[in-house]
Amino acid sequence: MSKADLKPTKEQLQKQLNAIAKQEEKELIERHYPEFKKLEGTFYKTRNNYSCPEKPSDYWFLYTKITEIKPDDVYDTRGNGVACHFKGWSFKTCKYGNFSVEQEKRGYVHSLGKHITEQEFIEAWNKAMSNLDKLG
Repeated sequence: MSKADLKPTKEQLQKQLNAIAKQEEKELIERHYPEFKKLEGTFYKTRNNYSCPEKPSDYWFLYTKITEIKPDDVYDTRGNGVACHFKGWSFKTCKYGNFSVEQEKRGYVHSLGKHITEQEFIEAWNKAMSNLDKLG
């Protein structure tokens, strides 16, 4: 068989593989999205630092709120199970007292750290705002 004779077969097989992959992705989303969707509106904190800190005082917390998870945010890691992206926002006050707020346009659920209550999140936010008020 020549290469030209194999081309239609290769194209057919590629179409079939694409259809299978699309079906598998659909089933993955149908199975896992409902659990990830429940994370909308939840709060997290994780220890953060600039790099290679030597003292506990070199750490601070990064606080995050998940505001949205869509079906197409769910994905297969191809080796570490099913994971998910999210939209949300986060804030921190680093060891130097620098306060920042960031919009999370495409964060990773698996990197959020410890789940916390809304109350703990609000208290951390209020403390950061109180520190800002002291600047003026």
